[in-house]
Amino acid sequence: MAVAASSASVASVPVDNFMNILTCPVNHQPLVDAVTLVPCMHKINAGPALRIFGGELTIPLKGMKLDGFVNKSQLCPHLGCKSIVTAYYVDDAYRSVVKALLASKDIVGVPFPGKRAFFQIINDCWGLPGQAMAELSFASCTPDSLFDEVIVLGKHDRSIGIYIRVEAKHRNAVATYMEALGIPLEKYDKVAGRFRAESHKDVKMLFRVLDENNDIPSKYREVIRLVVEEGRW
Repeated sequence: MAVAASSASVASVPVDNFMNILTCPVNHQPLVDAVTLVPCMHKINAGPALRIFGGELTIPLKGMKLDGFVNKSQLCPHLGCKSIVTAYYVDDAYRSVVKALLASKDIVGVPFPGKRAFFQIINDCWGLPGQAMAELSFASCTPDSLFDEVIVLGKHDRSIGIYIRVEAKHRNAVATYMEALGIPLEKYDKVAGRFRAESHKDVKMLFRVLDENNDIPSKYREVIRLVVEEGRW
């Protein structure tokens, strides 16, 4: 998936702050030839992958299905990963992000890697009496938008969580983007197909992503902003 630079940059940060995340752990070069390892989903460059695992590069078909497998059973080379790699494929999303960063100046805005969503409210349970948890749910009415659904939960302890659902075909692009912003990849729920933010820092960053790169109905945007940025319920 090609990276679409947005006029509203999410964050301006030094390239070195996150280029180490987008560097191959084997040859220590930028992941301009990235492949995704299955099942752990870690990334390394294509040359080291071919050398370590053998086989041929495969491409995802119909979502995450693959048309080939490696011919050498080896552990993933990422530090601490204990997964046995069974397949790997070209990761165009990672390659695009890394190439965009390498072409940037010392200070860059992390580009939003997909189509802007226009959200409509589908569930408004915010501030209703007797509710144990407040909820606002939004669905995108934009075909093939990067974010498909957003859920904002207000909890009994007055904390807030934001959950973003993405289609499988956009998962790698969003995971790369979140990692570059410093939102940990383990915050992805594979079963529900959602990224989640629950710490105050992650919630503020994720709201900023939503606010600057998507369109939320103004009435609800202000409600969320007051809670997230000012703590006003």
